Amino acid sequence: MRTRITNVRTSLKTVEHNVLPPKLQRSPPRDVTLNGSGWVTAICAVALLLGGVLGGLWVAQRLEADTLEAAELQRSAITADAVVTRVRRPGGNDSQVTAYYRYTAASREYQGQTRLRKRDPMWRTIATGTRIRVVYLPSRPDRSWLEGRGPRERPQWMAVIVPVVCVPLALLLAAILQYQRRLLEDGRAVMASVTSAEKKSKSEDSWRIVYSWHLLNGATRTAHVDRSAQPAGAGAFLPVIYDADRPERHATYPLSLVKLR
Repeated sequence: MRTRITNVRTSLKTVEHNVLPPKLQRSPPRDVTLNGSGWVTAICAVALLLGGVLGGLWVAQRLEADTLEAAELQRSAITADAVVTRVRRPGGNDSQVTAYYRYTAASREYQGQTRLRKRDPMWRTIATGTRIRVVYLPSRPDRSWLEGRGPRERPQWMAVIVPVVCVPLALLLAAILQYQRRLLEDGRAVMASVTSAEKKSKSEDSWRIVYSWHLLNGATRTAHVDRSAQPAGAGAFLPVIYDADRPERHATYPLSLVKLR
C-alpha cells in the first residue's frame, strides 16, 4: 500500500494510511546522520565549548594584565601634559566621543586616545587643541590614560563567567543531539493516530495535536505536540519513534536535528 506523506511546514508529517515510511521499517540500529539543522547545532556546540574555555583563559589573562598595570600605575605613574589632536563625534547626543591626543614621554612623542561618554564632564567641551593631563607607565610610556582613569584591579573570579555560561550551553546542545541520534538509531517506530487537533487560543495561530499509539505491552500512550500550522484532523496518522524501555522519550518523525541515511 502506497503511503503518502503530507508536510505541514513545521517538520510534523501526517500520513493517510497506517503504514510506516520505508526508512523507518529498517531494524535497529539504523544508520543515522545529522541533517542541516543538526550540523548547525553541532558547530554551535563546538564554538560555545571552545569559546568558553579559550574565552575564559583570555579574560583571565586580561584581568591579570589590568591588575598588574593598575598596581604599577599606583606605584610609579608619571604625569604628562597632552594636546588633543582630533575629536571624533559619530553623531547623536548620546554617542560616545573619541579624543586623540599627543604627549611627550622619555624624550619621545607618543599618540594616545580616550573614549568619553555623555555623562563625562569633558564630553561636551573637549575639542582639537584642548590641553589635558595624562598618566603613563614608566616601563611602557606608549601606554597612557587620562589622569585618574587608568586601569583598575579586577577580581580573578570574573574570568569564570564566560566558561560558566558557554560550557553548560555547549553540553546541553550536545546532549540534545545525542538524545535524538540514539532515539532514531535504536527507538521503536510506530504509527500514532491523531485524536484531536485544536487551536490553543483564538488570538494565536498555534495548534495542539494530540496523538496516541500502542506500546509493546498493549498499553496506550498519549502525547501532544504544538505546531503553528493547521494540521490534518483526527483520523490521520503520525510516524513516531519512542524508547521501548522509557516510552516518555519519544518524538514525531522526522526529527529536527537528525535523519536516516
